[in-house]
Amino acid sequence: MLDALEASGQADNTIIIFTSDHGEMGGAHHLRQKGSVAFRETVNVPLVIVDPRHPGGGRTDAVGSHLDMVPTILAYAGLPEAGLRQRYPSLKGHDLSGIVENPASVGPRGSSGEPGKGCLLTYDMIATVDAEWFSRNATKVFDAAAAQAGQEFHRGLESFKGMLDELGVPNLEKRELFRCVFDGRYKLVRYFGLGQYNLPLSVMELQADNDIALYDLLLDPEEMDNLANPTNPKYREELLSTMNQKLNTLIETEIGQDQALFTPPEKALQM
Repeated sequence: MLDALEASGQADNTIIIFTSDHGEMGGAHHLRQKGSVAFRETVNVPLVIVDPRHPGGGRTDAVGSHLDMVPTILAYAGLPEAGLRQRYPSLKGHDLSGIVENPASVGPRGSSGEPGKGCLLTYDMIATVDAEWFSRNATKVFDAAAAQAGQEFHRGLESFKGMLDELGVPNLEKRELFRCVFDGRYKLVRYFGLGQYNLPLSVMELQADNDIALYDLLLDPEEMDNLANPTNPKYREELLSTMNQKLNTLIETEIGQDQALFTPPEKALQM
């Protein structure tokens, strides 16, 4: 494709963006594939932007999010962020084009040298709500999903509930969903079950309903030293509280009402 672009004579008039949706564990932490873990290998993806108006080869440690792609592309198309907010007030994310111009800048979400509000990472997948239950019933679940395709949501939900009557309800307390914030240096992850959707306002609430991981990626890039473990001599409750506040703020601004995706709003958390 790049060769064709060069041959067309438009390479110097084209902005190229290359990215990905997820990584691959590849054996790190004794895991493979992607999914219900927030380790760097699976959630840290490339973002390469080629802008012929600026010199190439720059690198940045500023934080970005997939939510930033639309504002960034629109900025390159001539709609700066100020105008973007007026035209699309509900659109989330930030324009990252300024980081391409100045890779040393902190950016709107922070960087390793100057942690900021961070980026939000979430995972909600019915296939991992109860891995043992799903592995026993995968074929029937996929067949039911295919049968529901095109149905109005609540009708599809009723079909799914009928399937649960036949197969039994999965264990909704298994903590295989997550909410995560990375601010450029620190990463907080809280894992919870489908029956335990929560927005913890204190460290006590955070510890009550979630399995927690907190890493300093500047000093611990392999994410081996969990600073959220109270038995760890490096345990930092104040940092845990600060990161939880950052996570809650991002959930409020980028998600809104955080509830189970597999139930209608009036029956959230009930199967």
